[in-house]
Amino acid sequence: MKLSPAVAAAVLMLLPLTACTGDDEPTPDPTTPVPSSSSTPTESVPTASSDLVVAPGRFGPAEVGMTQDEAVDTGLFDADVKFQGEACEGVHPLQWKKAFTGVDVLTDESGTIVSLGTAESDGPRTEVGFGVGTTFDELIEGYGEQLSEPEEAGYGQVGTYVQDGDDWLGFLFGDAESVQQLGNDHGLQVTFVEVTQGEKPALMRDGC
Repeated sequence: MKLSPAVAAAVLMLLPLTACTGDDEPTPDPTTPVPSSSSTPTESVPTASSDLVVAPGRFGPAEVGMTQDEAVDTGLFDADVKFQGEACEGVHPLQWKKAFTGVDVLTDESGTIVSLGTAESDGPRTEVGFGVGTTFDELIEGYGEQLSEPEEAGYGQVGTYVQDGDDWLGFLFGDAESVQQLGNDHGLQVTFVEVTQGEKPALMRDGC
C-alpha cells in the first residue's frame, strides 16, 4: 500500500390537561408520545481508535475545521508536539493522544484540522462498520447512489467518495491499479480512509 501518503435530544412534550381524575391529577393524551428515559441514547467517550465513528468530515468528536484549541478541548489531541525523524524535524500543531493508534491528523499553519485519516483495519469505522478492509461491493450496497464512481486518486491509485454538504469521506483502494480494475473486481478492499471539508480527500500522505 502506497500511503506515503447524533446525540439525539429527547423532547419532552407537555401533557395537555384534557381531563382530571378524582385526585385532580392530569390525564395524558393517549395520542401524545411520552419518551422513556431508557430511549435516550448517550454518547460514549472514545478511549481508542476503534471507538471513533467515521462520517464525512469527522472521526468521532474530532471534526475537520476545528481550531487547535477546539481540537484539544475534545480530549483526543496533544498540541505542539515536537518530532524528529531521519529526514526532518519540527512541531506537530496537533497529534492524537497515544491511546489513539493508527490515525493521523493534518493541519494548516494555524493548527486548524484539514484532514483525518486511518490505514488500520482495527481503527475508526462508519456507523455501519465500513472502514479499512471493507470491499468495494459492500460500499456500493451500503451507500448506493451516494457513493461516487471510482476515479484516480493519489499516486495513480483509485478511490471513491461520499459527500454530505461540504464534508467528504474518501475510500482508497491501494491495490487497484486502475479505475477499470476496480470496476471489474468489486472484491477489492479499502486500504485507507480519509475525511476532509471543502475539497474531496486526496487519499495520500506525504512527508514527515
